[in-house]
Amino acid sequence: MADVRVDPLLSYARRVGSDIKILLVVDPADQPLGADTALQLRGGDVIDSPVSVAPAGDGRARVEATVPGDRLVDGTWRMRLVDPTSTERRNLQTRVLVRAGMPIALLPGRPPDTLLPEPLPR
Repeated sequence: MADVRVDPLLSYARRVGSDIKILLVVDPADQPLGADTALQLRGGDVIDSPVSVAPAGDGRARVEATVPGDRLVDGTWRMRLVDPTSTERRNLQTRVLVRAGMPIALLPGRPPDTLLPEPLPR
């Protein structure tokens, strides 16, 4: 399963009230996104959020989702597109970084293959 490339310049995540709005411009390659596609965030929990999909030009798709902010605990959340009519899960080449009191950030690129423990405070 190949990862879905996300355009880092046209994609964003931000707080809207108590929710988090995520807009991703993705390259779904040869497989279009179905109407029942959901955005799945995996971190401290697994959260599925329905998405709206629209064409973004050049064969890409614009994927929008709104996630309840109280469900996203601090940390880095991996994302993937899930189609309930298929068993295939398409990982996205971006992650969401959530920290209390700070802006939401998209981290472009694939997640690291290895995870090192956080450094000890000084």
